[in-house]
Amino acid sequence: MKYATFSIPPKIVHGAGALEFLSTLTGKKAAIVTGGSSMKKFGFIDEAKGYLEKAGMEVLVIDGVEPDPSVKTCKEGGAKMAAFNPDWIIALGGGSAMDAAKIMWVYYEYPGYNFDDLAAFKFPKLRTKAKLVGIPSRLPKLPLFPLLRTPKKISNTRS
Repeated sequence: MKYATFSIPPKIVHGAGALEFLSTLTGKKAAIVTGGSSMKKFGFIDEAKGYLEKAGMEVLVIDGVEPDPSVKTCKEGGAKMAAFNPDWIIALGGGSAMDAAKIMWVYYEYPGYNFDDLAAFKFPKLRTKAKLVGIPSRLPKLPLFPLLRTPKKISNTRS
């Protein structure tokens, strides 16, 4: 089997209050993908939701993403997104939330997509339904937050 790569290269924008960037996004709906427990405990889900609502968006939280997210979790998340129809997908948390959000994004835009097709370098064109924002965390000293935004791919870090 041939290998394939998938990359979303970011720009990095950093500084105190970086989550406020979410209030500058335009759209009607946003889905937040997160593992949940630490992000909820430290108030980051509510903070992110607040900024998105300030931007005039309805927000869906898809939480409970496990470490090394399963295909089942990603398919279910993609189905929730398909029912909600977000303009933005916000990955909030660590690598598992980032990974799950990217795969959910594919399932949202291409329901039933077969990932074996990646081996033939046929990754589908994204950004037809939504854009992706990733907000990784570094615990326990939260908050260091890069934001990934496509298509211009802005990464935002707060410290």
